[in-house]
Amino acid sequence: MPPHLVGGGGQGVGGWEVPIGPGRNFSDMAADFKLPVLLVIGNKLGAINHALLTLNAIKERGLECLGIVFNNVKDEWDTACVTNRSMVEEFSDAPILGELIHGQDYMDMDVLLERLH
Repeated sequence: MPPHLVGGGGQGVGGWEVPIGPGRNFSDMAADFKLPVLLVIGNKLGAINHALLTLNAIKERGLECLGIVFNNVKDEWDTACVTNRSMVEEFSDAPILGELIHGQDYMDMDVLLERLH
């Protein structure tokens, strides 16, 4: 059975610190269940900061980040979109598991999970 995956970066759940109820954030739920995290980062200006801050917050909760998926949120790439992946790879220990192209609405989870091993 594959591990449970929890997205924490702006796609899917809306972000690591998004409120889910009075006095509770998504990060609280992930910590309660001790879930490993799949971090999805919008590939745009600010992605490096977003990734590194979220990775630090995940570690502070005592949780594991299984890896990062970059979501290309627009058709045209600027300098940030081209360089974000390599910068996050350089400054973090989380593996980059893949990238979604703009408009892609499906990712093969079997392939993604194979990259974790």
